[in-house]
Amino acid sequence: MTPTNQQTGQAGELIALKLAERLGWQPWRTNVPIAGGEADVVCLRTRDGKREALILEVKTRRGELPETERVSRAQLVRLRKMAKHFADQEELDGIEMAVILVAIDGRSQTTRWLDVPAF
Repeated sequence: MTPTNQQTGQAGELIALKLAERLGWQPWRTNVPIAGGEADVVCLRTRDGKREALILEVKTRRGELPETERVSRAQLVRLRKMAKHFADQEELDGIEMAVILVAIDGRSQTTRWLDVPAF
């Protein structure tokens, strides 16, 4: 049975969470409503006494990796706006943003991490 788009998206978010965790981030929440949008994944960490957050936009496809062109300028602007709002709201010392491209093909998976320049 072919997974639904929702199931594929949830699987991609879990893969992104595990990737961020391997990079030292602590998973916090998924599908977080922020500033009129929704962050797919939010992770937190404390580094050198400073509280930081990572906001991820996850693009998941069955088969091959999604193309980077699928991440529009408007989506990046929205991601930056959400990140700024979240940083202000949570009184964070730093915030990072990234787009995670995830391909799921049967039992295998491929990921690509695209940093989003700071605002």
